[in-house]
Amino acid sequence: MDAITASFMGINEDAFHELMRIDLVLRETERRRDGRREVVAATDLLRNSWRTTDDNAFFSPHWFFLRRYTCEAPGKIGAYEIFWPSEYVSDLAAARALRPHQIGTFADCANEKCKVCGRSAHVIGKIVHDGETPQETSWAITFFTLCGGCTTLTPIARGTKTEQPRMT
Repeated sequence: MDAITASFMGINEDAFHELMRIDLVLRETERRRDGRREVVAATDLLRNSWRTTDDNAFFSPHWFFLRRYTCEAPGKIGAYEIFWPSEYVSDLAAARALRPHQIGTFADCANEKCKVCGRSAHVIGKIVHDGETPQETSWAITFFTLCGGCTTLTPIARGTKTEQPRMT
C-alpha cells in the first residue's frame, strides 16, 4: 500500500471512530433530554391532576403524590394512600372542596432513596386506564421516585387495579 492510500485509510478510520464517539454522546444526550421531558410532564400534571375524576381519568394519565405505600413483593404495588400537597396544587380552595381528605403538605410525602444518585426523593404515582370489559375496568399503576437532586423520574413499583363497572 502506498503512502497516499495509507493516509486515506487512516483518515477513514479516524473519522469512523470519531463518528462512533459522537453517536454515543448524542444517544446519552437524547436519553437525558427524554428523561427531563418526562419530569417536566409529570410535574406539570401533578399540579392539576387533583381535578381528575374517575370519569375523565379514562382519557389521560392521573398523577398523584403518595403519603404511604406498601409493596406485596419487590416492585409489586400493595396498599397506598394518595394525596396532593397544598403548597403545589393550582387552586387550593377548589382542591380542598373536591378532595378534602386528600390534601396534605410536602412533609406528608413518602420518600425513597433515588436509584440514580442515592438522595432522598419524593414518591409519586401515575394511574392509566388500561382496558375495559363488561365485567371490569382495568388500570395500570406505576410508582416513581421524583428526585430533585439529579432531576430524574425512576419507576420503583408497578401494579394493576381492577374494579366492577359502575351502574348508572
